[in-house]
Amino acid sequence: MKVRFDLELILYMNLLSLKEEKVKAYSEDEDQFKVYVFNDDEDFKNYFVENGYDSIDEELMDMCRLKTTKKGSVIALKGLCDHTISRYRKLSDRLKYHNGDIENHLVKKRG
Repeated sequence: MKVRFDLELILYMNLLSLKEEKVKAYSEDEDQFKVYVFNDDEDFKNYFVENGYDSIDEELMDMCRLKTTKKGSVIALKGLCDHTISRYRKLSDRLKYHNGDIENHLVKKRG
């Protein structure tokens, strides 16, 4: 789906010298002026779901959101979104590892 560029969005991005990242794909790129532009909140939420989140809290989305225009476009800092995903993945991996340790320990105890 193509993002609609409303006037408020264009002015805001030019005023802050922001560069849109056209490809919405998780990466470790740390450019503080790169942003993702989403059509609406649902598109924004789907970015997180596509990158591993089962569901995402509205408060966490609000922290990643830089601006929502009157037409509903969402501007989000790429680095912050991707850092949030990275932290979630690390936490998720740790929980899986610890759960595996607990299950292994219980199996050894039973056997």
